[in-house]
Amino acid sequence: MVYTVLGAAIGFLVAFRSPSGGLLAVLLAWVATRCTSAPDTDPRSPYQRLFYAQGGIVALRNELAIAKSQNDWIVPDLARARERVTNLESELAAAQANARKLSEELAHARKSPSATYRSEQEKLYGRLGLCPGIPTAFLPHIKRAVVMTLHPDRHPDSRKAAAQERFVEAMSVLGQILADRGLKAR
Repeated sequence: MVYTVLGAAIGFLVAFRSPSGGLLAVLLAWVATRCTSAPDTDPRSPYQRLFYAQGGIVALRNELAIAKSQNDWIVPDLARARERVTNLESELAAAQANARKLSEELAHARKSPSATYRSEQEKLYGRLGLCPGIPTAFLPHIKRAVVMTLHPDRHPDSRKAAAQERFVEAMSVLGQILADRGLKAR
């Protein structure tokens, strides 16, 4: 009897003093209800059984109060989370629309490469990824970089044929650029 009253009292205090003490109050309420469930053959008087039953009711009321107090701080958090999800979904839809638009622009640009270059000189420089305004002093360094990356001997045997084609094309483009600038292609 003492444990039931003590459990109900502590559960009541914990439920109304601390929102994080809900688990303890639930545990104490469970203990109180287990102690109050007396069988019909209980030798205690009806007054004692009523007292134990009232202790169980108090414990259940405490559990209900805890659930309501937790609901009070969970509901606003849930509303904020739903609002954030809605905002993120709209941002995602806008980003997907922008990505579709950009992919369409890219597909259009790939179909008409002449529209991206204004002159033959820019086409020539663009084949190596260069800008026509590049200083002449950089061209020997670029030639060395092209040789170092595209030379067929730097590739495995399975890719030597493709590497040879790319290397010959890059060296001819570089030779044209050097000739346009009045330099020798060594």
